[in-house]
Formats: sequence, structure tokens, C-alpha cells
Amino acid sequence: MTANTQRPQTNTVSRFREVLPQVLAMGAANMVVINLTLALLLSTLVIAEVHHSDAELSMDDTLASWFGSLPFFCQPVGSILSGFVVQWLGRKRSLMLINIPYFVGYVLISTAPSITVLFLANVLLGTTVGFTEAPINSYFGEICQPELRSILAGSAAIFYQVGMFVLFVLGSLTTWRVTAGVVAVIPVVTMIMISQVPESPIWLIAQGRLKDAETSLCWLRGWVDRGAYDRVTTKSAQKRADDRETKNLLEEHNMSEYKPSPELNGFLSDNQATKQATSDNAQLPSCEDNTDPTMREVALEMKNIAGHDENQRMISPVDKQITIEKELSTEVFTAEVSDGGRKSKFVTMVKLLVQPETLRPLFLTVSFFSFYGFGGMPSIRPFLVEVIDNFHTPIKGSWSSVAMAVTGFLGSVVMIGSVNRLGKRSLAMSSVAVCALSCLLLGVYDYLFVDRATWVPLVLFTVFSFANSIQGQIPWLLVAEAFPFRTRGLAGGMAAASNYIASFIAAKTFLSTEHSLQMYGSFWFFGVVNCLCFAFLYFLLPETEGKSLEEIEHLFAGNKDHK
Repeated sequence: MTANTQRPQTNTVSRFREVLPQVLAMGAANMVVINLTLALLLSTLVIAEVHHSDAELSMDDTLASWFGSLPFFCQPVGSILSGFVVQWLGRKRSLMLINIPYFVGYVLISTAPSITVLFLANVLLGTTVGFTEAPINSYFGEICQPELRSILAGSAAIFYQVGMFVLFVLGSLTTWRVTAGVVAVIPVVTMIMISQVPESPIWLIAQGRLKDAETSLCWLRGWVDRGAYDRVTTKSAQKRADDRETKNLLEEHNMSEYKPSPELNGFLSDNQATKQATSDNAQLPSCEDNTDPTMREVALEMKNIAGHDENQRMISPVDKQITIEKELSTEVFTAEVSDGGRKSKFVTMVKLLVQPETLRPLFLTVSFFSFYGFGGMPSIRPFLVEVIDNFHTPIKGSWSSVAMAVTGFLGSVVMIGSVNRLGKRSLAMSSVAVCALSCLLLGVYDYLFVDRATWVPLVLFTVFSFANSIQGQIPWLLVAEAFPFRTRGLAGGMAAASNYIASFIAAKTFLSTEHSLQMYGSFWFFGVVNCLCFAFLYFLLPETEGKSLEEIEHLFAGNKDHK
């Protein structure tokens, strides 16, 4: 082999090492999902013991319906406000601070001396759930490589089911007070775990903190050595211009006009020679220090974040003067001078929200969440133990709820394992169809065999839980990826708020609905709602699986010419 054909020996970072830090970061963030689950479901354990109870703390139907639905009622306030707070504090800091009210809420429930304190604790927990939505969904969408985004963001469903399982097992073994006291440890553990993972590189760039963004990206792509990264950025790109493994993150988030810092200029200025070499399939010159190719990939990804993708048309330095602060912070969060007057922040935000790339996914997710809210599970969740007992299953309702949590967990695993192969559209429609059939059959069983103690209703409930865990996660995946960066925080918060508004109405009215329509009529109603949801998704839900954030944005914007 001649000297001209010899290549330097390099130690590559394995794919496992590249993926592991993203998994760890998502795992830490998903601990917040467990807190969210506990906050929403603690009322189920409380209601099961104090509803029509002779104990010191007791609730009638009116108090029970308000208590069970209160977290959903308070959530929209926190959800909408969180869209602004997360842009100010950042994703990581927001995820850390929200653990404080979770801890306080659990302690209040554990020690509550009166019904009033229980209600105050539920108000605090519900509002905190709302504040959770924007930072966690934004973080999910911004730290992962595109090919891993659906799997890792979908892992939130597993943590949700784990939280549900732990809560119901504790509730079956001990009292609701002890359960609340035990789970108060989880927010402390969560805060410690999140403190060890990096901030979103996209948010750091939006704040002009390019060096911190580079460090964050190096951590997330396999703990790449920063010193080696700096050496790469001063040498040739060492990367094919058509490399599809490192996506243009900034372009995906509508931030392609970012002006890079001087630290990247040496790396970015070498693009012409690289383009010529790659177009001729020629061997690129190697770095003198035999730098790890994975470090070069991180450098290229950071270069792409800076908006200098070699596949994009070259933009003159004059046109590049619009900085990321102008693109994001000025457009969205500050008043802007135009036509001799100042546009209010409200008007500017409304204009961004009504653009097709935001309005269309917002309509889709709000509608999907609304169908889901009235489709059964959110309605019965605060009264789950009592509802199951109404069907006279061979085991107690508390342990039946544990079985439902197990099947829900299995459904989440199936969703994560199959979403890349089957796509979100197929999973959403099939899960909604199964939910519709399960609810209709539960209604038929309650109508015909209400006094019989068989395993049939428990089987139907577990099938319903399995499918519902898949159905309920799909709109959250859409929230994590469907909105442009400029409106992701607020639009994601609005979508999440719609979910909890629908869930509040469904939970608050369930007892009245059950009294009016009977149990079988209520489940027939849930079945009809799921049938309508199936028709809605059939006509309006596009397939977004496997697409980059930029491609999804163009899809909803209706740009058919975009490749």
C-alpha cells in the first residue's frame, strides 16, 4: 500500500457510547414524568378510601369529583405560563426547580389534617404538572439525534406506567398517607439526576452561549473530548457534504440564519475544498493529529447548528447579520419596531401562532388530546378502583388497577419498539380502534352480566389499558417534534393545556354521566368517541416518523416542493 493510499489509524467512538449519553439524559428527564404521574394519580388512592367514608376525612360525590379533577383544572395555568418561563430559565434549570413543588405537594397530602389541605395540595400539584410540560417536551425534542427521537421521547410512556405501577402497588399495600410520604423521596432523587446532564444545545445557542452549546453537544454525542473537538474545528471538515447521520439541527428549528462565532470560522471557511473533494468522491485530507472521526462528526453537527450546511445555498456575510437573538428572542419575546410603531409582544406571538407550520400541528394535537380526554381513561382514572369494583371482578379493584398498570407498561414498550417500523399513524389508528372495541364490549358486559363475577371485564380493562397507553403517548410525540422552535414552548404548552382541560371536564362530569347513562351507557359513549377519533386521524394525521424536524415543519407548512 502506497503512502498516498494509507489512512491514519483512529479510535472511533462506538455507536453504543454515542447513544448512551442521550439515553441517560432522557432517563433523568423522564424521572420528572414519574413525578407528573404520581401527582395526577394520588387522588385515585385518596378517593378510594375517603369517598363516602365514615373516617374523619370524608368526601361526598361533589367533593370527590372536584378533588379528582382538580389537577387537570389547574394544569392549563401552569402549562401556558411554562412556555415563557422555559425560554427564560432554560430546559434543564426548569426541570430541576419544578421538583420543589412536587415535594411540597406530596408532603402536604401525607400530613393533611383536613379536606381543605388536601385540595390545596392538589392545586399545587396540578399547577406544577402544567409547568412540567413545556420544559420536558422541549428537552425531549432538542437533545436527541433524529433517528432516536421517537424512541427516546416515547420512553416517557414507560416512565409514566412505572410511576402508575409503583403508586398502585404502594396503595394496595399501605394507606394513601404512607404512600404520599414514600413518593416524596422521588423529587429529591430527580433533582440530583437532572443536575448531572447538560442543557439543551439549541437553547444555549438561542442565548448566544455557543461554547456551552458545543460542550453540551460533545457530552450528548458520546462524551467527546472538548480539546479534540477544538482541534477539529481549526482543520478541514473531514466529512462528506451529503452525510445524513448528522442533521442540520438549526435548520430543523428554523434558525438557519445564525451568525457563527469566530471560534468556528477556521472550520467553516474550508467548505469549498471539501465540497469539491466530496463531489468527486475523492479522499479528503486527514487531520494531522488523527482525531477521532466521531469528534469530527460532532464538529460538523455543531457547524450545522451554526447554519452553514454545505448542501445549502451560500449566503453572503451581509445576509448573515440576523443573529439568533433576532430570530428568536426579539421576534417572540420583545416588542419590535415596524412601520414607525411598536408591535406588542402579544400581536407578534399571535402572528407566529397562526402561521401554518404552527397552527396545523396545534389543531391536530389539540383535537387528538380532546378525543383522548373523552375516550374513557381520563374520565375513570380518579375513580378507577370503584369503577373496577362495579364490574365484580374476582380480585379487588386496587389489585386490578395494578394489573392494568402492568399491561399499560407493556403497551408502552410495544409502542417504543415498533414506532420506527410501523410509524405513528398506524400505531395511533390501531390503538384507537382497540380502545373503541374494548369500551363498547365493557358496556355490553355491564348491560347483560352486571351481577356476574368473571374474569371477562378484567381482561377487557387490561386490553383497554394496553391500547390506551399507546394512544395516549402518540400526541405527546407529536408535541415534542411538530412545532417550530420559535413557538415550541408556547404551542406545546397550549397543546398540553388542551389535554388537561379535556381531562378535567371528563373527570369532573364522570359521576354525573354515570348516574345519567349508567355504567354501560358511559362506556358506550367512550366507544363512540374513540370511533370519531379514528375517523379524525384517518383523514388528518400525517406520518411524521423518520422525518427531520425541518421536514415535519415543511410538511405542516404545506411546502410540497421541499425535499
